Amino acid sequence: MSVPPAASGQTSPGAPEDRATPVSSGGATPILETRDLKVYFPVKRGLIIQRTVGVVKAVDGVDIQIMPGETLGLVGESGSGKTTLGRAILRLSDASGGSIRYEGEDVLALRGREMRRLKQKIAMVFQDPYGSLNPRMTVGNIVAEPMLVHKIFDDRSKIRDRVMELFDTVGLNRSMATRYPHEFSGGQRQRIGIARALASGPSLLICDEPVSALDVSIQAQIISLFDRLKVEQKLTYLFIAHDLSVVRHVSDTVAVMYLGKVVEQGDADAIYRDPQHPYTQALLSAVPIPDPEVEGKRARVVLKGDMPSPLNPPKGCVFNTRCPIAEDQCFVDIPLPRTFHDGRQIACHVVSRGIDSGSIAAPDARINGRPLESREGRVAAGDGPPRESPFGLLGTEPSSQRDKPIISRGRLAMLVGVVLLGVWIAMYLGNFGLGAEKEHSIVPSAVIESRIDEFIDGFDCIREDAVVQLDLSNASYARVLYLKDNPSKPGSYLPPRVEYRYHYAEGTIEAIPEVTDFCY
Repeated sequence: MSVPPAASGQTSPGAPEDRATPVSSGGATPILETRDLKVYFPVKRGLIIQRTVGVVKAVDGVDIQIMPGETLGLVGESGSGKTTLGRAILRLSDASGGSIRYEGEDVLALRGREMRRLKQKIAMVFQDPYGSLNPRMTVGNIVAEPMLVHKIFDDRSKIRDRVMELFDTVGLNRSMATRYPHEFSGGQRQRIGIARALASGPSLLICDEPVSALDVSIQAQIISLFDRLKVEQKLTYLFIAHDLSVVRHVSDTVAVMYLGKVVEQGDADAIYRDPQHPYTQALLSAVPIPDPEVEGKRARVVLKGDMPSPLNPPKGCVFNTRCPIAEDQCFVDIPLPRTFHDGRQIACHVVSRGIDSGSIAAPDARINGRPLESREGRVAAGDGPPRESPFGLLGTEPSSQRDKPIISRGRLAMLVGVVLLGVWIAMYLGNFGLGAEKEHSIVPSAVIESRIDEFIDGFDCIREDAVVQLDLSNASYARVLYLKDNPSKPGSYLPPRVEYRYHYAEGTIEAIPEVTDFCY
């Protein structure tokens, strides 16, 4: 099959292959591969009885491959699912579907000890250089922890020596091992995180925006450190970032994510030189060029609106609400990624047709005789389907949210049930004295006992070792009981008993005849 000639000044990815497969490199076996990977988070409603009312599609059908010794740069806006993809590979987030294979082994099928062995081979450098470090541990113990968990060394002196080697590797002074994370700068804390990731001897390192929280000068140092470690320790990287200039410097291949999907991936130089997907073009046009003349002449692609909610993604292509070249098919059919002969993979109806016909459309070109910026005018004139709102709440159609009551019947019934249950519980606890205390008596209990003692002093009837119980449960009077211990059964009392009642209203004391006609 012949490859159609490229347009002037552009490099065509070549004709599409018959099937869409992740980007590969020759016949080598990838160290990491995901197929149709999905990570969904359910959205639940209800206080007592919870029900699922929607799902957040953080990662939705992602295919990537990373060859040994390569660096795959994962780029996209905030909220596109980059970090969730990295966490799913490490099983820090549960996958909802698809497959993850590391060196041919099914990661999602691993359990227990097998999963622990895998995490020794795959490590992660987290985005926040301070939040990922335990503030109660010294940095030396933090770096040593992976070696203790995976039982790499039996001798603690070897662990100590390995920690010192890692400090040398990442450019930290050995004397810093006894300090705590708050005593370091942001760049130093990130070096500690890298040392901890290297402690278990991994072959794949997932770097989740490792330089986004650092200033430019420190970023350069950390990037140089990653480059050196890649060569010295033969590492493979999944490098997640939104700074495209950093990704271009470190990456061999690049994957561009938007709203949980990979829209374009391939060789880094080819993508940066000639981006094909409209979203990739917009991202790269936002990267400043350190040449005022070139920067002033180049065309900027400015996307309108915000990224839709992953709770209710648009129908068809997820980029259709912001795409400057979207057509009718983009609002109906989901574009499947197509792999071309140069290894590039693109998920776009319009671009794929342009490649098939031999004419690759530029951002300011005309598609089917229509200017790209006339999408809104074309819809307003009745040419094309209405533009769907990307901010639907829970339904798949915006119209499903119209004329809805503020509180549905089911929710109202649930609220009424909760209120009635609360009232019943309050009454139940109150009957057993477990609720709020009843302030029946305005006379302190000690005063009541003292008055009754004075009242019965003249009778010489109560022994000094009698047990006294005070009962304030009645609203009209207080009961004072004098009991005698049962020596043969501790905790019980011998009959009979002596009972007096102190009436609050009259302030009088009454002896109960049926139980007080005796003396102890």
